[in-house]
Amino acid sequence: MVATFVSAAQADYEESDNPTSECVAFPSPTIVSAPYLHEIEVQDDRVFIRTELFNVERTVFMDGRDHPGNEERTNQGHSIGWWEDDALVVETVSFNDETWLTDDGSFHTKDLRVIERITRDEDTLEWRATAHDPEILQKPWELVPRIAQLTDLEITEAAPCLERDM
Repeated sequence: MVATFVSAAQADYEESDNPTSECVAFPSPTIVSAPYLHEIEVQDDRVFIRTELFNVERTVFMDGRDHPGNEERTNQGHSIGWWEDDALVVETVSFNDETWLTDDGSFHTKDLRVIERITRDEDTLEWRATAHDPEILQKPWELVPRIAQLTDLEITEAAPCLERDM
């Protein structure tokens, strides 16, 4: 899987600039592919997506609303969703520009838009996520992780960022 990023976006890469070194979580779609547990809780009017890495919890509004347009920009954005047959489709916008799409200096702008399509078979989830950011990406970037369903494990508070002397 190779993302097609504008090459200048990575030209000045410094590991010390990586937002995750300051405990700032990746946005979707990158956080979905992290080797940590994910949990999806479906309720009538919303879906909660929890990720063990950085203890991220996203709320996906399923009540037919649109994005308000004036919502606070965050590193996880604002998500609305709907069902298409057996697929959960999630559209996320209103990201801030304080995170990277990947851990190698591939940043994004506030115009990042991510569409996720989550389907399930007997043993796995296919979590197809496509990132659109015309200012940074030469074409949409797609990640398609297949995630094993493990019903006997619970999310814990993963702590990749420990207090350290500065």
